[in-house]
Amino acid sequence: MKYIISLYLIVALACIGNAQDSLVNYKDINQKKQGYWIKKDDNNNKIYEGYFKNDIPVGQFKKYHENGELKYDMYYNPEDLKSVTVTMYDITGELSAKGAYYDKKKNGKWLYYGADELLILEEQYDMGILDGKSIVYWQDKTHNPAEIKNWKKGVKDGAWTWYYSDGSIRMKAGYKNDKLHGDFIVYFVDGSTHIKGKYYEDKRDGIWEYYNEDGENYITISYNKGEITNKEEFEKQQTEYVNSLLEEDSTQKDPGKYIDNPELLLYEEKNIENPETQNSNARNKKEGFFKKLFKSKKNTDKSLK
Repeated sequence: MKYIISLYLIVALACIGNAQDSLVNYKDINQKKQGYWIKKDDNNNKIYEGYFKNDIPVGQFKKYHENGELKYDMYYNPEDLKSVTVTMYDITGELSAKGAYYDKKKNGKWLYYGADELLILEEQYDMGILDGKSIVYWQDKTHNPAEIKNWKKGVKDGAWTWYYSDGSIRMKAGYKNDKLHGDFIVYFVDGSTHIKGKYYEDKRDGIWEYYNEDGENYITISYNKGEITNKEEFEKQQTEYVNSLLEEDSTQKDPGKYIDNPELLLYEEKNIENPETQNSNARNKKEGFFKKLFKSKKNTDKSLK
């Protein structure tokens, strides 16, 4: 008789244990979510699924797009629930971004992807603030860096370099406390200098020289903190240069129109695309979530709220 009772108790306890393990969408007496939860919409599509402890996600947690594709695959560190790693996917199921949050702020390295899951952008964050190198990549077969920029506590500070897709330098410049400062040099594809000058706190300063592909200095402009100081000489050079171009080809650009932004002369004369524009175009080819993500990175910050 005792044996039968003991056997009964063992079976009963096992059933109770299994029932507890199989609980879904359970709230305790304090109405806090505990254990495994899965939420679905009116069409029975998953919205999210994962584990809770005292109303806080813990371990792996997944969210889904309306079409059923995985949107976020997150992992909440059980040792420190403020620490979350996340991988993001667009509505087609392609990889869009991955990185980490700490206390709902981006922290450490973040990677953003475009069409065919090709890396577009790499950034470094320190508690929600850009800090360190950001790298934009060409979206072609080379996949070389197109732009490398340095950040310090949320502002541009340090070397700023653009590259041609073959890896050669297109432009070298620098920032100091979020303002262009120091040498500014633009190169032709063969490495020869096209534009050379300096910035002083976002203003052109000193001698700016413009060269053609034969190495000839066709225009020199002298600046004093943004103001042209050799206007007469510049106008003479400009007229001579424009006249020479008109004799050769009436379709040539007038460099005088590019005083305020001489880099544009490079792009338009040589049909070279600005790397930031090039990579923006690449981003815009991406459908769904990532397209919105890249236009406003704040969208990613909302993912854990």
